[in-house]
Amino acid sequence: MQRNSPSVSLPQICAPREDLIRTFNTCSQKQFIIIQAPAGYGKTISTLLWLKRTRRCFAWLFLDKYDNVLSLFYRSLCRTLLEAVRESRNDAFPGVINDDRYDAISQFLNSPSFSAAPVENAMEFISMMPLRDDQCALVLDDLHNIVDEEILRSLPYVLKRLPPFMNVVLLSRMEMPGPMNILAENNKAGFIGREELTFTPEEIRNHFINYGWFISLDRANDIHTFTEGWIIILNAMVLHGDQKIFQEEYKLTLQEYFERNIWSGFDEPTKDFLIKTSVVDSFTPELCELLTENQNCAETLDMLIRGNINLSRMGQEYRYHNLFLEFLREQAQKSGINQGELFGVATRYYLKSQNFFRAAICSMRSDDSQLKMQVVQSFFSSKNPALEQFLELSRVYDPKALTKSVFDRNPVLYMPNILAAFLRGNTERTADLFDRLYASLPSFLEANLPFVGVLPTRLLLDFRVKLSGLLSFMDTKGIKWGDEFPGQAAVITAQMPMLHRSVRDFYEFLDGKTKEAVRGVFSCILPGDSECFYMSVEAGLLLEQNRTGEALELALTAYNSMTEDTAVEVHFGICVCLAEIYSIRSETERSRNVLSRLHQWLDDNNALYLLKNLMAYEERAHLFDGDRVAAQRWLDNYFINDSAFGELYKIYQNFTTVRAFIILSEVSKAQNALAVMKELAGTLDRPLDAAEADVLIAVLEWAMGKKKASTNRLYELLLKLQPYGFVRVVANEGKAILPIVTAIVKKLDKEPDKDKVFYRFVKEIQLACHEQARRLRGITHDLTLKVIKLSPRQTLILSLLSKGHKNAEIIEITGLTLNTIREHTRVAYGKLEVNNAMDAVIKAKHLGLLE
Repeated sequence: MQRNSPSVSLPQICAPREDLIRTFNTCSQKQFIIIQAPAGYGKTISTLLWLKRTRRCFAWLFLDKYDNVLSLFYRSLCRTLLEAVRESRNDAFPGVINDDRYDAISQFLNSPSFSAAPVENAMEFISMMPLRDDQCALVLDDLHNIVDEEILRSLPYVLKRLPPFMNVVLLSRMEMPGPMNILAENNKAGFIGREELTFTPEEIRNHFINYGWFISLDRANDIHTFTEGWIIILNAMVLHGDQKIFQEEYKLTLQEYFERNIWSGFDEPTKDFLIKTSVVDSFTPELCELLTENQNCAETLDMLIRGNINLSRMGQEYRYHNLFLEFLREQAQKSGINQGELFGVATRYYLKSQNFFRAAICSMRSDDSQLKMQVVQSFFSSKNPALEQFLELSRVYDPKALTKSVFDRNPVLYMPNILAAFLRGNTERTADLFDRLYASLPSFLEANLPFVGVLPTRLLLDFRVKLSGLLSFMDTKGIKWGDEFPGQAAVITAQMPMLHRSVRDFYEFLDGKTKEAVRGVFSCILPGDSECFYMSVEAGLLLEQNRTGEALELALTAYNSMTEDTAVEVHFGICVCLAEIYSIRSETERSRNVLSRLHQWLDDNNALYLLKNLMAYEERAHLFDGDRVAAQRWLDNYFINDSAFGELYKIYQNFTTVRAFIILSEVSKAQNALAVMKELAGTLDRPLDAAEADVLIAVLEWAMGKKKASTNRLYELLLKLQPYGFVRVVANEGKAILPIVTAIVKKLDKEPDKDKVFYRFVKEIQLACHEQARRLRGITHDLTLKVIKLSPRQTLILSLLSKGHKNAEIIEITGLTLNTIREHTRVAYGKLEVNNAMDAVIKAKHLGLLE
C-alpha cells in the first residue's frame, strides 16, 4: 500500500491538530473508524493528516452518487486496493504485483464476469491481495453518497474480509445507514464526529498565525463563536484576512470561495480544460484527451494535482472534489459550451470499454438518439450479464424521470424498463409499459428499427398473454419472427435453477399443441439451445408429476446434449434439474457429483452470479430436514432482504428464506412473505409458485392448531393441481405436510361418491409424502409456537375495535366501564405484543383469533 499517496495530498499549510490526532490514535485501536460531520469540517484533511503523521500506508476511495451500482462500486473498491498495493513503497511485499499480474487483475476487474458477481468476486479479490503490513488503512470517503440497499447490506461482509490489523475509515456527512451498523457491534468501531473535528479557539489562533495573521486569543474566541470552528469557513476567512468577518453584510459562500481563490487564478485554456472534464464524474487520461482534444493532458493534470486544486487520482482515474465539481458544472452552464457533444464523446468511450452503466448515463445527456439505442442494444447482446445488471441499467431509464416524448423518440428505452419492472414484480408498471409500447409499435415496425427483433423475447414477460395465444397475439401486433436473436438466455431463464419455473411457469407445455406451436419462437430466441431447454422444461414438469423415471431419461439426454456453446443459464438449469431428479430418487451420490461439477463449471466460466440461486437450492435440501444451523446460515447471507418478497427474480431464494423463517419459528415473517409471494404468483399466472406458497401456509396453519383452515386450504389446492398431475410441489414438504394430506384422505375415505380420479391423485401424494418423510424430518420438526389465547371479553373488545367502534360506543354496547375496557385492551396488547388497536386487530385476525 502507498505511504505517500499521489491521489490525495495535504495543503501546504496545515494545522497540526494534536488533540485530534490523539483521538484518531485511540480510535485506531479498533478496526473501523467512523467519521461523521457535515461538509467542510475537514474530515478528509484530518484523516490524511493522521495517516501521514502515523506513517500508515493507505488506499483511498472517493465515492459519489453514481457509485450506487453494485458492480461499479466493488470494481472501484478493488481497483483502489490494487493500485495502492502496486504503488507501495513498503518493503513488506516488494514486487508482489508485477506488471503481468497487474495487467491480468486489471483485465479481470474490467471484465463482464466481474460485474456479474461483484460481491463474491470482491471477496475473492481481497483474499488474494498481499495485505500484510501491520499499519495500513482503507479510506472510503463521502460514504453518504451510497444509498443502494444491496451495497450497504453487502459492504460489511466484504470489509470484514480485510485483515483485522487493517483500519477501515468511513467518512460521511450523515449517520451510518442501518445495515452498516453491524460494523460497530462488539465495540469494533471508533467514532469521530463534529465535536472532535471542530477547531478550538487555540487551534484557530495558530491556524491564522501560520498564514501570517497574528490575532489574540480573544479574537480567536470571537471567530470560534462566529464560525463554530467550521474549517472551510475558517480557511475562507484566513485567506481574506479577518477584517471583514464581523460585518453583517459579509456572507462568503462556497461558490465565492472557489471563484476568488481558485478560479480567478486560471488562464482561459485551463478553465476550458476544467469545464470540459467536469461533465463526467471521473476520467482517465485517455478520456480527458478525447473531451478536451488536448494532447498535453498529462501535464495539465500534473499541474492541478501539485497545486492541490481539489483534484485527486485513484489509479488511472481522476476526479474533482464534489463541492468543486458542483462549482465547475455551474461554470459550464454559464459558458454555453455544447455539453451534449461532450456527453456523446464520453458515451462512445464507455461503450468501447463495455462500461454500460456510465455509457447509459452519458448517452441520456447526449444529443444523439442513435447512441441511446446503441447502448441498450450493446448491453442486451453482451455475454452473461447478471439480472442485477439489467436492473442497474434500468435506473438510468426510469419512466418517472423521463418524459413520454423521450420514449417515443427512443423506443428501445422500453426494453430495460419492461424487464426491470417484470423482474421486480411490479405487475402494474409492466402492463402499463407494454401498453405504451404496443401503442407506438406500428410506426416502429414500419421503420424496421433493430430493437423490434427481440420483441418475441419480451412478449414472454407480458403475463397477460398466454403461451397458447402467443402466436395469434404477435400476428395482431404485426410482430414477425424467424430471425435468430442470440444472447437472450438470461431473460428467458430468469437465471432460475429450474427451467420449467423460470421466466414463465411453463405448465402450458403440458399441452402438446401449445408446446409445439411456440417451438419455432424459442428456436429463434434460444438458437442452438432450444432443444436442450425444451427437454429440461419437460423433465421438470414430469418431475412435478412424480414421473421420475421419464424425467431422468429426458434430463440425462439434455445433459449429454450440452456443448461448449450452450448458454450458461441453460446449462445451469439442466444441471440443477438432473441433480433434483437424482435426489428425489434417493441417488444421493449422483446428485452430489452433478452439483460438484456444476460448481467447478460456474467458476471456470465466470458465472458466479448464479451462485445465489444454487446456494438456495442446496440449502433447501438441509431445510427439508429441519436443519436450524442451515436456516440461520442462509439468513446470514448479505443478499437476504426482508423487503424483497415481491420480486419475481428472487422468488426461488425467497422460498428458501421462508422455510428458514419457519424452522427458526419466525412465523409472522414467514406468513407475511408468503402472502406477498402468493399474490405475485397469482397475478403472473404461475400456478406452481402459488401452490408452493399455499402448501407452506397450510403447514403453518396446521402447526398453529388451525387444522380445519389448513385442511380446507390444502384440499382446495389439490383440486386445482389434480388436472395437471402435480405431486412434488406438495410432497416435497414430507413430514410437515403429511398429517394434512392424511386428514384429507380420511375425509375422502368416508365419502361414498368420491371422485376416484381425484382420490387416486391424493393417495399418490400421500405415498410420496411418506417417502420424503422417511428421509427427512420436515421444516416443522423443531417449530415452537407461542400459543396466544384471548379471553372472551378481550376478543369482544378487539372485535368491536375492528369494526371501528370507539371506547364510548363499546361502553354502551357492552355495559363495561371505561377502566375495565382499558384494562382488557392493555392485556390483549401485551399478549399480542403490539401497542395500538390497528396492529392488535391485524395480528389477531392473522392468528385466527378474530373472524
